[in-house]
Amino acid sequence: MARRNIERATMTRSQFIRTILVLCSALALVQGAIAKGNDLRDLRRSWVGEYPSTRKQNLLNEPRLKGKLKALLGEERYKQLLSDDYLQIPIDYVEGYFVLSYAANLHIMPKAEQVYIIIREHTGSLHVAIQDDRNKIQWMHSDEPEIPFKILEMLSFK
Repeated sequence: MARRNIERATMTRSQFIRTILVLCSALALVQGAIAKGNDLRDLRRSWVGEYPSTRKQNLLNEPRLKGKLKALLGEERYKQLLSDDYLQIPIDYVEGYFVLSYAANLHIMPKAEQVYIIIREHTGSLHVAIQDDRNKIQWMHSDEPEIPFKILEMLSFK
């Protein structure tokens, strides 16, 4: 009778280990799916070197970016970037970040302004820099406050 209890305990331990392995595998799959939801690596090949609105869908309307952009920029400036109020510069890619640049269309906008949207490829984290006509820069970010110095150099924000 004691032997039967030992066998049950061994079987239970074996089942427990299998259950833990299945749960760990499931957790890894879920984490991968969540990370992929913000992962923007698929944009690299298709958008770099192009204007943000050269396709049927404007890159700023990308579902993985739209909500964060509206939160950082505000509804009015977000809509202006989608319109002809700002001139677009082709998308650049630097050290794992997409760099979108916009300049105020002086035929429409009352003052010169540059807007830079910096998107981290692997996480979808956003940085927005707005440079006004007096060269004052306002920085905003969604998740991660740091960006590579090379991007600051590229934008002449040393």
